[in-house]
Amino acid sequence: MQRKNKEFARNVVIVSLGPIIISILGFFLEPWIARLWSPEIIGIGAYFNSLLQILTPAMFLRYNFAIVQAETDEEAHNLFFLSLIVFFIFMLAIIIFYNDLGRLFPENQILIKYRFFVITALFMGALCVLLRFWCSSQKQFRFLSFSAILFQVSYTGLRLVFGVNDKTSADDIIHIQAIAYYIYPLVPLVYYLRKSFSKAIKSISWKGILDVAKKYKQYPLNEYLGFLASIVAFNIPVLLIAKYWGKEITGLYSKSFFILYMFVTLVGDSINRVLHKEIADMVNAQEEIRGFIDKILNLTISISIIPFVIVCVLGPELFGLFLGERWTLSGVFAQSLSIWCFANLINLAFLPLYGVLNRQKEYTRFTVTSLFLRVLILSYFGRRQMNIVLAMLIFSLVNFIILMWQSLHIISIAGVNAVGTLKFIGNKLLQLSPWIITMLLIKHFSNFSSFLIVIISIITISPYFIYILHKNKESIKSFFSREVKYNTVDGY
Repeated sequence: MQRKNKEFARNVVIVSLGPIIISILGFFLEPWIARLWSPEIIGIGAYFNSLLQILTPAMFLRYNFAIVQAETDEEAHNLFFLSLIVFFIFMLAIIIFYNDLGRLFPENQILIKYRFFVITALFMGALCVLLRFWCSSQKQFRFLSFSAILFQVSYTGLRLVFGVNDKTSADDIIHIQAIAYYIYPLVPLVYYLRKSFSKAIKSISWKGILDVAKKYKQYPLNEYLGFLASIVAFNIPVLLIAKYWGKEITGLYSKSFFILYMFVTLVGDSINRVLHKEIADMVNAQEEIRGFIDKILNLTISISIIPFVIVCVLGPELFGLFLGERWTLSGVFAQSLSIWCFANLINLAFLPLYGVLNRQKEYTRFTVTSLFLRVLILSYFGRRQMNIVLAMLIFSLVNFIILMWQSLHIISIAGVNAVGTLKFIGNKLLQLSPWIITMLLIKHFSNFSSFLIVIISIITISPYFIYILHKNKESIKSFFSREVKYNTVDGY
């Protein structure tokens, strides 16, 4: 078991390398990019990206997810080609019925005008989704990092280059995003063609494909609807905000969410991709998973809660200072969204448990409920043209409850004490309460500038960082030395 923890820690570090580099790059370049591109154009790009984010993962009926849980290499190869077959059928249907698909969306001029870029970016993005699952199944996590780095570096770099050269139209943002999607699958594709394709040719057969289709039928039958509801629910805010509040508000919302989600990806997605394979192997080997999950969960909470609390308190000051005054409203959105994103990170990190523990139906119920509530809240506020800030607050609070409930439900099935996890979160907030109260008093009863408030926040949060490092020094040391132990975190 100790070997399993060492391997898990090493793989998390490898997978995290890409998001770490991306986050650092994005953090330092975003102040320049935000001043070059207007909120309205950013909103158009966000709309285009949200459509692709809904479609690209949905092209495989969830059979790609089963690749990671295949018991043999032959099963994995046949599942890969089964996913390819489903993918090509979906692509053919989209091409044939493309114009009808465009009419489903009120802003369908984006789909119609940029038909070539939508279809080609969709093809390359979906192919990358499949190849990344293959790399995870082979524990080639470094290729996941390289792929993510290339995607974000190209997207960020092109926005900077285009912006400096005053090419900041709607056409330009669409072209930039399409190019980034074209680049996305190149690294895992090269790996697959060099290392796996020849083995696949020897392993696949129509009988093998039919056998895995039947064996893993629970994914399209029990999990796909929930997964589809999940990705629609995740991206539907952008589509609905664009419909009811316009492209500029969409750009302001998407900027705040994009920056917050960099950290969600940094921690949550990295743990997700490694945890999926490790837990699947442990379950297949009939090993105990409770202690392993509990350890990773507590460490995840300890790492993630601090930045979200900071944004929740100082969102407008941080966004106005670093991105420019026209993005201050994004900071207001970020205050509310930080609540949702914290729950989103925890949920994302441990989402594979639903598949590994065969709880797909429960996952579906949660995600369908989440989708319904998101559409209901934004549609209700949008049709009445009510205050968008209030809408974001209600939206975030409801989603926090649903996502935390979803996370606590699955970890309790895995044997982790859900009440204990809530107490752990409460303990973290209690430790942060002196800083929160101090900063709120300074914000509301002083005339300090945003710059001075941010400086004071850094100084006053430092004691808590030192406390966290001291209490968790053994866990942090063991984590980065690839020796994650089952001791408790932060004295809990």
